[in-house]
Amino acid sequence: MRRQSRKNTDAGKRIDPMIIVALIGLIGTIVAALLASPLLDRLLSADPANADPRAPGSNTTTSGTQATGNRISLNQTVKGTLYYDEAGTWIFSEGPATVTIVLDVGPFGSALLILRDPSGVERAYVDEQSPGIARLVNFLISTEGDYLILVRNTKNEQVDYTLTVQNALTPPPP
Repeated sequence: MRRQSRKNTDAGKRIDPMIIVALIGLIGTIVAALLASPLLDRLLSADPANADPRAPGSNTTTSGTQATGNRISLNQTVKGTLYYDEAGTWIFSEGPATVTIVLDVGPFGSALLILRDPSGVERAYVDEQSPGIARLVNFLISTEGDYLILVRNTKNEQVDYTLTVQNALTPPPP
């Protein structure tokens, strides 16, 4: 009698093989969807700044109101390369001044220029006005400190660019 009750208990604990196959298939589908998801790429990205186009690039760190990275001076033009959705970051610290800032990503790019004050507040957001060019004209930098200039190609393709910061009294480049 005792043996018979044991068999009945074991039979109640068995799982139908079709359910096991269905669970394995479901788990495989979930794993495949996660691996193909762009969300996973962002989570595993070495540079979390890529998740937000307005975030500083990997060449800049901010500590309080101090920023370190590439610097640009008044009446200077610099060249660089943007890689896909990466933001290039430049620091201008010659305020107070009235400046014109010009970003040129070429005819096949789509320029985006963002300016943040020393406390990190966004002061200007300029999308291209003509193919590949964004201009911030006669902008008053009213205080001293490190102003962050973020540059992007919103087409998320690799592109070479030039960035110019000049005195507002000087005509902007074409």
